[in-house]
Amino acid sequence: FLQSQPDFPFIILRPTGVYGPGDKDYFSYIDMIHRGFQPIIGFKKQYLSFIYVKDLTRLILKICESPYKRKTWLVSDGTIYTGDEYGAIVSGILGKRNIIKIRIPVVLIVVLGYFLEFLLGFFNVLPLLNRDKVKILTCFNWSCDSDDLKKDLDFQAEYTLPQGVRESVEWYRKAGWLK
Repeated sequence: FLQSQPDFPFIILRPTGVYGPGDKDYFSYIDMIHRGFQPIIGFKKQYLSFIYVKDLTRLILKICESPYKRKTWLVSDGTIYTGDEYGAIVSGILGKRNIIKIRIPVVLIVVLGYFLEFLLGFFNVLPLLNRDKVKILTCFNWSCDSDDLKKDLDFQAEYTLPQGVRESVEWYRKAGWLK
């Protein structure tokens, strides 16, 4: 809609997986690995892109000072990871060597997500695994090309995924989320 308005000065950012301190969604995955289990959804390789919250914030401030008025960008740290690589990064930072990898068929995630949302809906509670989360978890390609950000704004993420996960894990520990 905004793009169809000829004089409206819009900027649209489409970030991939935004993670960092205080995030509950990525924390649930980190916590599972902390407890010794790495869930793997489906039997296909999953491709992921991420952006650390501090890098996204820095980018937003940079865009506010830019001359762009009608532009859309995909946002990531510029690296594509597999689900296995992400799990290895998290387990390495947590110091977990003997992780039990549990492969969960997509159909089971779909049924469980819909069932939990239906059941907990009676109590007016939205479960962590719900229909929207199922759509996210069962997508096998979350890779994102953010080369336009580099070209247009000379933007490059300051945090690699290991650096951002390490900082997030430290926050989770200090906040008492990881025990």
